Amino acid sequence: MVNIQYYSDNLFMNINMVIGAILFTFLSFLFITYLISLFKKEKNDFIKKKEPLSILIPAYNEEKNIISCLKSILNSDYDLNKFQIIVIDDKSKDETKKLVKEFIFKNQKVDIQLIEGKHQGKSKSLNLGLSYAKNELILSIDADIILKKDTISKLVAPMVYKSVAATNAVARIRNPKKFIEYFQMIEFTLNNLIRTSFSKVFKNSIWFFGAVACYKKSVLNEVGNFKTDTLTEDMDICLEIYNKKYQIVTVPDAIMATNAMSS
Repeated sequence: MVNIQYYSDNLFMNINMVIGAILFTFLSFLFITYLISLFKKEKNDFIKKKEPLSILIPAYNEEKNIISCLKSILNSDYDLNKFQIIVIDDKSKDETKKLVKEFIFKNQKVDIQLIEGKHQGKSKSLNLGLSYAKNELILSIDADIILKKDTISKLVAPMVYKSVAATNAVARIRNPKKFIEYFQMIEFTLNNLIRTSFSKVFKNSIWFFGAVACYKKSVLNEVGNFKTDTLTEDMDICLEIYNKKYQIVTVPDAIMATNAMSS
């Protein structure tokens, strides 16, 4: 009779085997979820009448990006008359505020406002913008983002369901050049794969990317808005919304492009 020993006499080896088993189980779960998602079909119920939308853009030292972001919003296929665009300048030390003022002057037909914060971080900037937002649907956009023409429409579409409280877009790296930027592109691709798979299979997207996200203002108020005691306000608000039994959807064809970290 053969006696098989499933553990080592070395404690360090046993710990490594346990960690390896947990990691293998987790990766297998992700892979199986992805395979199931390939056979899941999603309904695309687009809102025929475009709903009014308050767009919040927190910005700090974004003189290189803010105008491109604003132009991509105005280039949207959404009805511009439905927009309330609020740029929250968080005490920038560069020309961000000046550039936004010039842009507002050139686009007076669109409701664009500039609000000055006190350099207290993104969460407080978003909460400040929320206090000025007059619409139920809130779209938050990082200032270095460029949207595709139909991104806003596709993010708003699932909000037709009462159970859906938030949606978020799929991220792409814009013009990667450095080695580390290509690695971030791989990271984003994996992140997008996980988020879209979970959204399809479990009807919820716990991995949340807040660079471009749509929320219902009433639900944000219900969970106490964006918290200031965390470095990842998007993940935090996602869990708060999830705990209230609402759905969070990743929209796979709502595309936005962002800059990679250069170091």
